[in-house]
Amino acid sequence: MHEAFLVARILPFRPAPSPYPALDYLVPLPFSSEIQRGKRVRIHVKQRRMEGLVLDLFPLKESKFQNLKSLDEVFPSPALDEKQINDLESVARFFGGR
Repeated sequence: MHEAFLVARILPFRPAPSPYPALDYLVPLPFSSEIQRGKRVRIHVKQRRMEGLVLDLFPLKESKFQNLKSLDEVFPSPALDEKQINDLESVARFFGGR
């Protein structure tokens, strides 16, 4: 596992009716300079590779969890802006997610 100092709260892209809640992942040091709120990332959830959206970033010492998985990849595509993220979170809540 890579050394990490940041945690990313990620909303996995999974269609309704069973969306996942936002999940916390370690941000490996090689990704720390490119990760930001709104970036698309690749993660593993229950042995499945899927994409997700970074909703929040915070220091590892503030995490409530231990033994977090690391995210796999940060896509170079542009980040979503705050309005787009808020709209996506509203849709996720409507369908039973986060």
